[in-house]
Amino acid sequence: MILNNLCIPTENKAAILFGEAAPVLLSALLVVIRARLAESYLAIVTLVNLSYLADDHAKTMLLNYCPDKTSREAPTTYRYQLPADDPYSLLRTLEAVLKEFVPYLKGHQAVNSVEQQCCRWSMNVIRNLVVVDENALKIARTAIPAQAV
Repeated sequence: MILNNLCIPTENKAAILFGEAAPVLLSALLVVIRARLAESYLAIVTLVNLSYLADDHAKTMLLNYCPDKTSREAPTTYRYQLPADDPYSLLRTLEAVLKEFVPYLKGHQAVNSVEQQCCRWSMNVIRNLVVVDENALKIARTAIPAQAV
């Protein structure tokens, strides 16, 4: 929650995304999301706040984020690649969340669950990143559009 609050001011978003600790922070968020912890939606909300940075390069970097293969649990570096190639990438992690949790949205509208919040905030991240044409094309090649309808 503290990291999420730190991501709200614009100048902090840039410092977090482009700072030397970016790989550790982004990887830690993805580890929490992939573990499907109760706090997963808070990690996704943090990604939403980071995705509000009005910089196309930052949005592309965020979507293309893939933790270093040698250090999945506590990475210190990251690389750019086609995120579709890596199941640990931010893109594939959000896709997996939506595939798994979208059924919680159907028939359970009265229940406000962690799974529903994960879906809601994942779609917000996607919405913020899709404004870059290159990102929109990458997202279109995933199962995310089918989950959105």
